[in-house]
Amino acid sequence: MTEARGRFEWGQTASLLAMIANVMRDPKKSKAVKPADFNPYNEKPKVKAPVSILKDIWCRENTNEHGNRGSESRKSLCGNPARPDET
Repeated sequence: MTEARGRFEWGQTASLLAMIANVMRDPKKSKAVKPADFNPYNEKPKVKAPVSILKDIWCRENTNEHGNRGSESRKSLCGNPARPDET
C-alpha cells in the first residue's frame, strides 16, 4: 500500500515537473519531455547486447603496456587453445 501511494504521488509530481520543463524549454533547441522522464518508479528499457560483442571486446589482439597478450584462459575462450607444454 505504501508503494502504491509512492507511485501515485510520484506520478503527479512527474507530471508537474514535465509541464514546467516543457513550458520553459525552447522548442527549436530541445524536444518535449514526458512525465516518465522524471518518475523514478518508471523503469527504462534495458539495452541488450549480443554475446558476440562481448567476445569481440574480450578477444582483442591488442597488447597491453607490458607487451603481454593476455591470460591463458582468455586465449582458450577466444579460439586459441592454450597448450599445457607452453609457459
